[in-house]
Amino acid sequence: VQDKLVAYSMNIKLLVSQGCQAEAINSVLRGLNKLREAFPQSDSNWSDLDAVKNLFFSTTQALEDASNEAIKLCPLLVDKRKMRAMKLMVTTFKNIMQSNLAFTVLISCRMIEITLNYGT
Repeated sequence: VQDKLVAYSMNIKLLVSQGCQAEAINSVLRGLNKLREAFPQSDSNWSDLDAVKNLFFSTTQALEDASNEAIKLCPLLVDKRKMRAMKLMVTTFKNIMQSNLAFTVLISCRMIEITLNYGT
């Protein structure tokens, strides 16, 4: 599984360097789906700015509801599948951040959700 994660990460970086952001995003979606972190597979779903805005506001609310102390006391993330998904999302965030803001918001919100629910 670790080898596949490395392959997905390298593929994402390669596609972004070639200017193929849409293909890179599709690769991310496939990798996350295999890690059971499903996102809509169609860009018509995650590029819907109202849906992205709603997700952003619900994530902001979840953060506001969690105290600073509660966030500091989040347990360590022990779920290996979630760890792998987080690594793939970090690679995605760093490489796609400037080319697709809506997708970057979705990835960021999912990372926050995992942190709040499963640990850091």
